[in-house]
Amino acid sequence: MENQVFRIGSGATLLLKDEIIWMLNKKISTPENFTKELNKTGIMKADSSKIALNSIQKVLVNNASESTKVEYVNDKGKVKTESLEFNDKKISDDFGHYLGTKLSFAKSHEVENKTKPLLLNLLFVVISAGITVLFATMDDTSEITSSGSRRNGGAKAIIKLVVDTLGQTGTWIVGSLITLFLIYRLYKRYSNPGEVTVYSK
Repeated sequence: MENQVFRIGSGATLLLKDEIIWMLNKKISTPENFTKELNKTGIMKADSSKIALNSIQKVLVNNASESTKVEYVNDKGKVKTESLEFNDKKISDDFGHYLGTKLSFAKSHEVENKTKPLLLNLLFVVISAGITVLFATMDDTSEITSSGSRRNGGAKAIIKLVVDTLGQTGTWIVGSLITLFLIYRLYKRYSNPGEVTVYSK
């Protein structure tokens, strides 16, 4: 886990090195390039952040999530929580367990709070249902490509092509199936909350 680069979030990179978790708001492929970026004299503070391992109080690994949470004390003495959003669940689990073991923290288990995953999955259901109704009841699909900025013109053209190909009935069917799947996933996630492995001092 050390001296390896990991993608986190949508476009950031993480590196565990010299007893510090470094994070850069850039996509970087190698530890060497990561170090070069850190050593640049003109780098802005907003582009990077770090967590010293000796400041960490707790590490939380959720077996149903792709994120590992790290609770630490910042330079101002305040307790902060950083959610490391990895792009792979196994990497998230491995990193969290490695960190907790490396720090020789006590290990315990608890069931996650159901509220946050419930609200997140409910949001996906609402968005899916809303998009289905919007496109299935649209009389003129040219509105899709004519509205908003031209920056996402390609994506809008693809959406228009799909809606035109499916037709209103097809859009209702496909949209409803997607929404039903999301409802099923919401129910399954709520009925089977994840287990959180907690490493703490």
